[in-house]
Amino acid sequence: MSTRRGRDALSQAPHASRHVILRLTITDVGNWPFTVGIQSSGRARAASVYTNGVLADAPVQKDVVIAGIGIGAALGGFVLVFLGVILGTISSFTGDTPAAVLQKYDVASKVTLAVFLLSLLSVLVGFVWLLSGGGDSFYRLTVTLFMLSFAGIAGAAVWVTVTLLRG
Repeated sequence: MSTRRGRDALSQAPHASRHVILRLTITDVGNWPFTVGIQSSGRARAASVYTNGVLADAPVQKDVVIAGIGIGAALGGFVLVFLGVILGTISSFTGDTPAAVLQKYDVASKVTLAVFLLSLLSVLVGFVWLLSGGGDSFYRLTVTLFMLSFAGIAGAAVWVTVTLLRG
């Protein structure tokens, strides 16, 4: 039995569905960037295409910035509501409330306001990035601000909750 026949027999065996044979195709090697396609045999799906080691279906910078703007705006809205609750609580105290109690709420409101402004800055920088047509360093700034905003929101929520409940 030849090797070719052996492969055909393997592909027709009942357990053949457990085996996946990959076909690697490299096109336009002389031109940079070249494209590498990987496709499994016997599948109807399209090949995943890699260009310069990057998956073609991976999100592009524009997609990441648009998602960051949306998430940053939504989380900023939640922080604004949280700030409103803190300010409403402060205004509900009577005039004879001890300064130590008001001080905790004052600090909490300032921290929450700072996180809200960071979130707004993240959205603004992302929007300006879209308007300006992009750029790698500006993209890094946009993503960094979003990550700082996200971490600030999580940190402020935990810190304010623990600080005010410790009371």
